[in-house]
Amino acid sequence: MLSIIIPSLSAILSIIYATYRIGKRFNEIDKRFEELKRYVDKDPKEFTLKEAEEFRELGRKAIVEYWDRPEAYKLHLYTCIIYGLTLRKVYEEKEKKRKWQEVQQ
Repeated sequence: MLSIIIPSLSAILSIIYATYRIGKRFNEIDKRFEELKRYVDKDPKEFTLKEAEEFRELGRKAIVEYWDRPEAYKLHLYTCIIYGLTLRKVYEEKEKKRKWQEVQQ
């Protein structure tokens, strides 16, 4: 499923960034866009829980600001997928740790 969404993310970010820059008259750089770009370029397996939460929050903000653009919803969907994958990774790590402690006792 990620392979369907990921190739279009750079296009989505370009559209959102262009829309934002037009609204800001080209004289301000959006810190959130840089964060989004950093998170989109990052491997989904390397997210920490805190980063995944921040990424999901940026996706939510994109929907609030660009509610009329389908790209914002695609971005939000991707951020939620990353958050879910990260939660699963954290849960699996805790389970492995718990099982290892049970074996040690």
